[in-house]
Amino acid sequence: MSKKQIDSFLLDDLIGGGSYGEVWRGRIIGCVPSTVAFRCVRRKVQEKLGRLQNEARVLRRVTHTNILCFHGLRKSTSYFYLALEHCGGGDLAQLLLARGPLPEADSWRFCVQITAGLFALHCQSLFHGNLQPRSVLLSDASADPELKLANFNSKSEPNAYTAPEVLRGDPCNGQADMWSAGAILYEMLFGRPPFHGTSRSQLLASHLSSEVSFSTTRAVTGEGRAFCRSLLGRHSPERLSSLECSRHAYVKQGPPKLFISLDRRLVSPRVCEFQLAPLWFVGSARLACLKIAKHCVETFGARDLGGQVDAELIGEAVEGKLNRRSASTLRTGGGLHKPLLDRSVITGAVTYFVVGQLQYSHLFRLRTARLFPIILSL
Repeated sequence: MSKKQIDSFLLDDLIGGGSYGEVWRGRIIGCVPSTVAFRCVRRKVQEKLGRLQNEARVLRRVTHTNILCFHGLRKSTSYFYLALEHCGGGDLAQLLLARGPLPEADSWRFCVQITAGLFALHCQSLFHGNLQPRSVLLSDASADPELKLANFNSKSEPNAYTAPEVLRGDPCNGQADMWSAGAILYEMLFGRPPFHGTSRSQLLASHLSSEVSFSTTRAVTGEGRAFCRSLLGRHSPERLSSLECSRHAYVKQGPPKLFISLDRRLVSPRVCEFQLAPLWFVGSARLACLKIAKHCVETFGARDLGGQVDAELIGEAVEGKLNRRSASTLRTGGGLHKPLLDRSVITGAVTYFVVGQLQYSHLFRLRTARLFPIILSL
């Protein structure tokens, strides 16, 4: 096929292709978008034609900022041409391959857009049926693109984003989409899908033989882990629905954001991890204690905090001998302490110890400089 015109569709250049059909970039005469994408499918290939017609049916019914926009459908003697919104940022699978695990703030932002698109579908009694990173397109290559759901109900081989009930052969519904959204969130946070397998039987065995596990090497808040877990229930009633997601506190508020004042500037705790210095804070020891406590809560996550202070380990820390093993032991003990930050949070042993030591002595700067590289590396 060369550059050509089909009715009001002007096809400029081929930009992609695959089992579904060719994808061209072009424009529509008299249409506001300057650039659109055309999906071209041969009329003789009934399977591909059915998928295209089904996608057109879905896109005609749903209009949402996180769902690919439909611009029209035309046909020639040999092809059907589906005009869709052009997304110049590629897909989410390409982004994850290039960048690996994403920061929790980015993962949260992307997940909110995916679940918002699913909510718009489910409100129309529709479902995606094939949600995976390849089916999530990025509007552009900027640092903050809009996500667009695409490739609706297109059949594919069972994959790591397929819900367990679908692997068993049960009918697909909206709750299967929610499991797929949870699997995508898990990969964005931890760099891999929650379950693995190269076939339907291997994937199903992986689901049945193990629970979802969360790596401790990634800085993900307890709220983020809990929300991800709530989407990955083995049985559909155990998962959040798209409506419940839209009302969820984590979706509305995002991961906890704590800021520390350094030299009268506001910087995020992420920056602080790489700018450890003896003279961090200006002001009273009490103000510094509160800020460090906030940073500890942010670092560990509310669900990971909790423990009983051990006198021997505290002694090691006072002498500057707190090693990685001892710090880990401090972190994993049992017990509860008084909530900090004016909210219901279970504070951990390390946080409790740091606050106590800073309130004990105004000579906190040197001690903090020794302790925090260990605390932040847990």
